[in-house]
Amino acid sequence: MSVFFLRQFFYRHSALLFFTGDAQNCIFIMTANVKLKKNNITGFKIGGTDQSSLSDSQDITNNPKTWLQPEFINRIDEQLIFNHLGENDLRQILNIQLKEIFINIKEKYGTNISIDSRARNLLVANGYSYEYGARELHRTIERYVQVPLSNLVLTREITKYPVWKLTADAEKIIILPEESQVLSPLNCYC
Repeated sequence: MSVFFLRQFFYRHSALLFFTGDAQNCIFIMTANVKLKKNNITGFKIGGTDQSSLSDSQDITNNPKTWLQPEFINRIDEQLIFNHLGENDLRQILNIQLKEIFINIKEKYGTNISIDSRARNLLVANGYSYEYGARELHRTIERYVQVPLSNLVLTREITKYPVWKLTADAEKIIILPEESQVLSPLNCYC
């Protein structure tokens, strides 16, 4: 059994559509962001799904002829349509990525990091792009959290306090020491 993953196959792997050979024991997983001409949208939209996105998904599923050749459609066993990402989805992605960073700092430097809702809101707001979905979130975390924390590590400031708190003003993340508070690891990133 072989598994082939063709990411964005519609754009990058058109030559494979003419592949000939024995694929009896193969699974092909193909992804594509297909734009609907009706509303010119892709698979991402902040705020979750609504009635219009449901009907858009049905349009793609019911009429794949609008974006694939009939010869190719006959060989597809199943189509999966992903719903739009909502704010809760972005927050879950954010929590997973922050948890990894905060645990790493705790293990290496013995310092806990806490984050308040203002900082989370700023990261979610700046980490979403209509065109690219949540892909921007990683770069936003890097720019607003990892780089400033790295500067604290390089200057050895990180070890001067047991807890650092991430908060935000209107445009940036502020990292402040908290001398009097000692947090458990769960309170740091949840």
